[in-house]
Amino acid sequence: MSKDKKLNVAEVLGFTDDLMFQNVMKDPEICRMFLNEVLPHLDIKDLTVHTQ
Repeated sequence: MSKDKKLNVAEVLGFTDDLMFQNVMKDPEICRMFLNEVLPHLDIKDLTVHTQ
């Protein structure tokens, strides 16, 4: 890989990768934003995240 090309972790792993999913879902604000994008009709304002 050339020095000019940066690795895009999201493209390599994809959202369905366990590590990527875990990192998105462990941060309450990122998780809330993601869920609002996927399920806009729910209009989630606040949530609590419990990790394994």
